[in-house]
Order: sequence, then structure tokens, then C-alpha cells
Amino acid sequence: LRMGIRGIPATLQEMTRWKNRYAREKSRYAKSNRAIGDATFALLLKPIPDFLKPLAQQASCALMDDQLLLKSMGYPTPSPTLAAIVDGIMRARAVFVRHLLPPRP
Repeated sequence: LRMGIRGIPATLQEMTRWKNRYAREKSRYAKSNRAIGDATFALLLKPIPDFLKPLAQQASCALMDDQLLLKSMGYPTPSPTLAAIVDGIMRARAVFVRHLLPPRP
């Protein structure tokens, strides 16, 4: 019992199962979800040139690993091709950071 909260999952696996079940049962589209998503994207995409913002927003959606989140916010699921491209870019970046950049202090 932590902070008076009952039923806290004991392991990471149990927590993941609980989170996924909760999301399936409780996540629903609401205009307020979309408004929060739009405001967040406006901040995230502010430094991006206007002509690239639609692509950058789609790429950002491709980074969301939880499709329920996209559905609850009203954003379309990215195409598998775009998702694969974004995944490849992120993996290439990880290799670059891990092997080619100097160690962080």
C-alpha cells in the first residue's frame, strides 16, 4: 500500500497489462482530447516551416506507439509506410548517438 493507493500492480508486466486494459476500456474520442492534441502539436511544430508542418505532424503521430491514443484524440492512424520510415529514421539516429557522438558528461 503506497500513498493509500490499493491494487498497484507488483511488476512491470502487470502494470503494462493494467494500462492496456484501462486504455481499451476507458479511451474514447472527445473534443477536449483533440483540443489538447492540437495545442500540443502547435507548440511542437512551431519551429517547423509551414509547408512541412503537415508531414511533421503525421511523423509525430507515427511515433505514438499507442493507437488508442490517436483514436481518442481523433488523429488518423499513419500509413504503414510512413511509420516504417519514421521508425528507420529513429533507429538510425539511435545508432548515430550511441556510436558516433562523444560520451555525455
